[in-house]
Amino acid sequence: MCPNSDGGNLSGMGFIRHGILLLTMPALLAACSAESPTLIVVEEHHHAWPAFERARASGRIEAGAVLVHLDAHEDFGEPEVSREIHADPDLASALADAELTVEDVVVPALFTGTVSTFYWVTPTWLDEPSREMMRQVGSVGGEGRRLRVGENLEDCSDHREFKERVLPIADLEHIEGRLILDIDLDFFACENPHAAHTDVEITREEYERRITAGQVLFAGTSEEGSGWTESTILRRPSGPFTWPVRLDRIVRFGGEVSYLRGFMCMGEYQDAFPVHRPSEDELRTLVTEVKNRLAAAKLDPALITIARSVQSGFVPADRVEVIELLVLEALRELYGELLPER
Repeated sequence: MCPNSDGGNLSGMGFIRHGILLLTMPALLAACSAESPTLIVVEEHHHAWPAFERARASGRIEAGAVLVHLDAHEDFGEPEVSREIHADPDLASALADAELTVEDVVVPALFTGTVSTFYWVTPTWLDEPSREMMRQVGSVGGEGRRLRVGENLEDCSDHREFKERVLPIADLEHIEGRLILDIDLDFFACENPHAAHTDVEITREEYERRITAGQVLFAGTSEEGSGWTESTILRRPSGPFTWPVRLDRIVRFGGEVSYLRGFMCMGEYQDAFPVHRPSEDELRTLVTEVKNRLAAAKLDPALITIARSVQSGFVPADRVEVIELLVLEALRELYGELLPER
């Protein structure tokens, strides 16, 4: 139990959401005992990584922590940023604000060594095979700016090993030690925000202007029965909800030329993103199942993070409030009074 959780005077330290007092980080660390889990709610998932680093810096977790990640997606994005990634919480926050996207939550924490063991716990509705492996994380040239994940990163001088395990919530088992419990609300209801992104025909002038102005990531040519296509991929613009632009120059054997603008991981890959639209009764059943599985596993989280994932479009905007409320109620039943920071 945290001090002042009975409604005492904490003026200027936080505000109320869902009937729960939400504190700023300094106030939260001052208010809670070392044994109480800290609960941090973020709008988008990449802002959970700075929370991991703040927890390490404050001593709430130790380096090499276990991360238990309840999510409809693995979130194994390999960020490329302008400054070296390390465990400084302020730098992590600045990078998250300016340069990271929603899939860049896990790999930075593995790279800094804040996390060394990663559990991706999948929902019952997602058909994802279980697996366990040792992998490596490092950066291109050892510069700490372009992160990579693989089985053998000997060409990355700063590579380190980590353990990854993927398993459904039904198979969750006891994990020793104080850990990070990381929950994306799309675990319970999930949309594919990329489904509406389709290729758009553009003029030759726009095609040439974009290629001239953009940073070309790679280009290639493919042949079709009626002609051939030149595809150019530009680097992803900065910002949390942007994707690399794909530009196509399509040449028909009869001489006709057309130009398209699309997106990597939005057009041709849109079916790879899962969709789950449960009823409210089904939501309650899934939240109850998660609560029961967490209780049976007797997890001892030092830090709990929740990502709402509404702005990015992964959680239905008309369902997020009820999902968040159900999850917060379940966590209070499991871990007692929690004082989230937002």
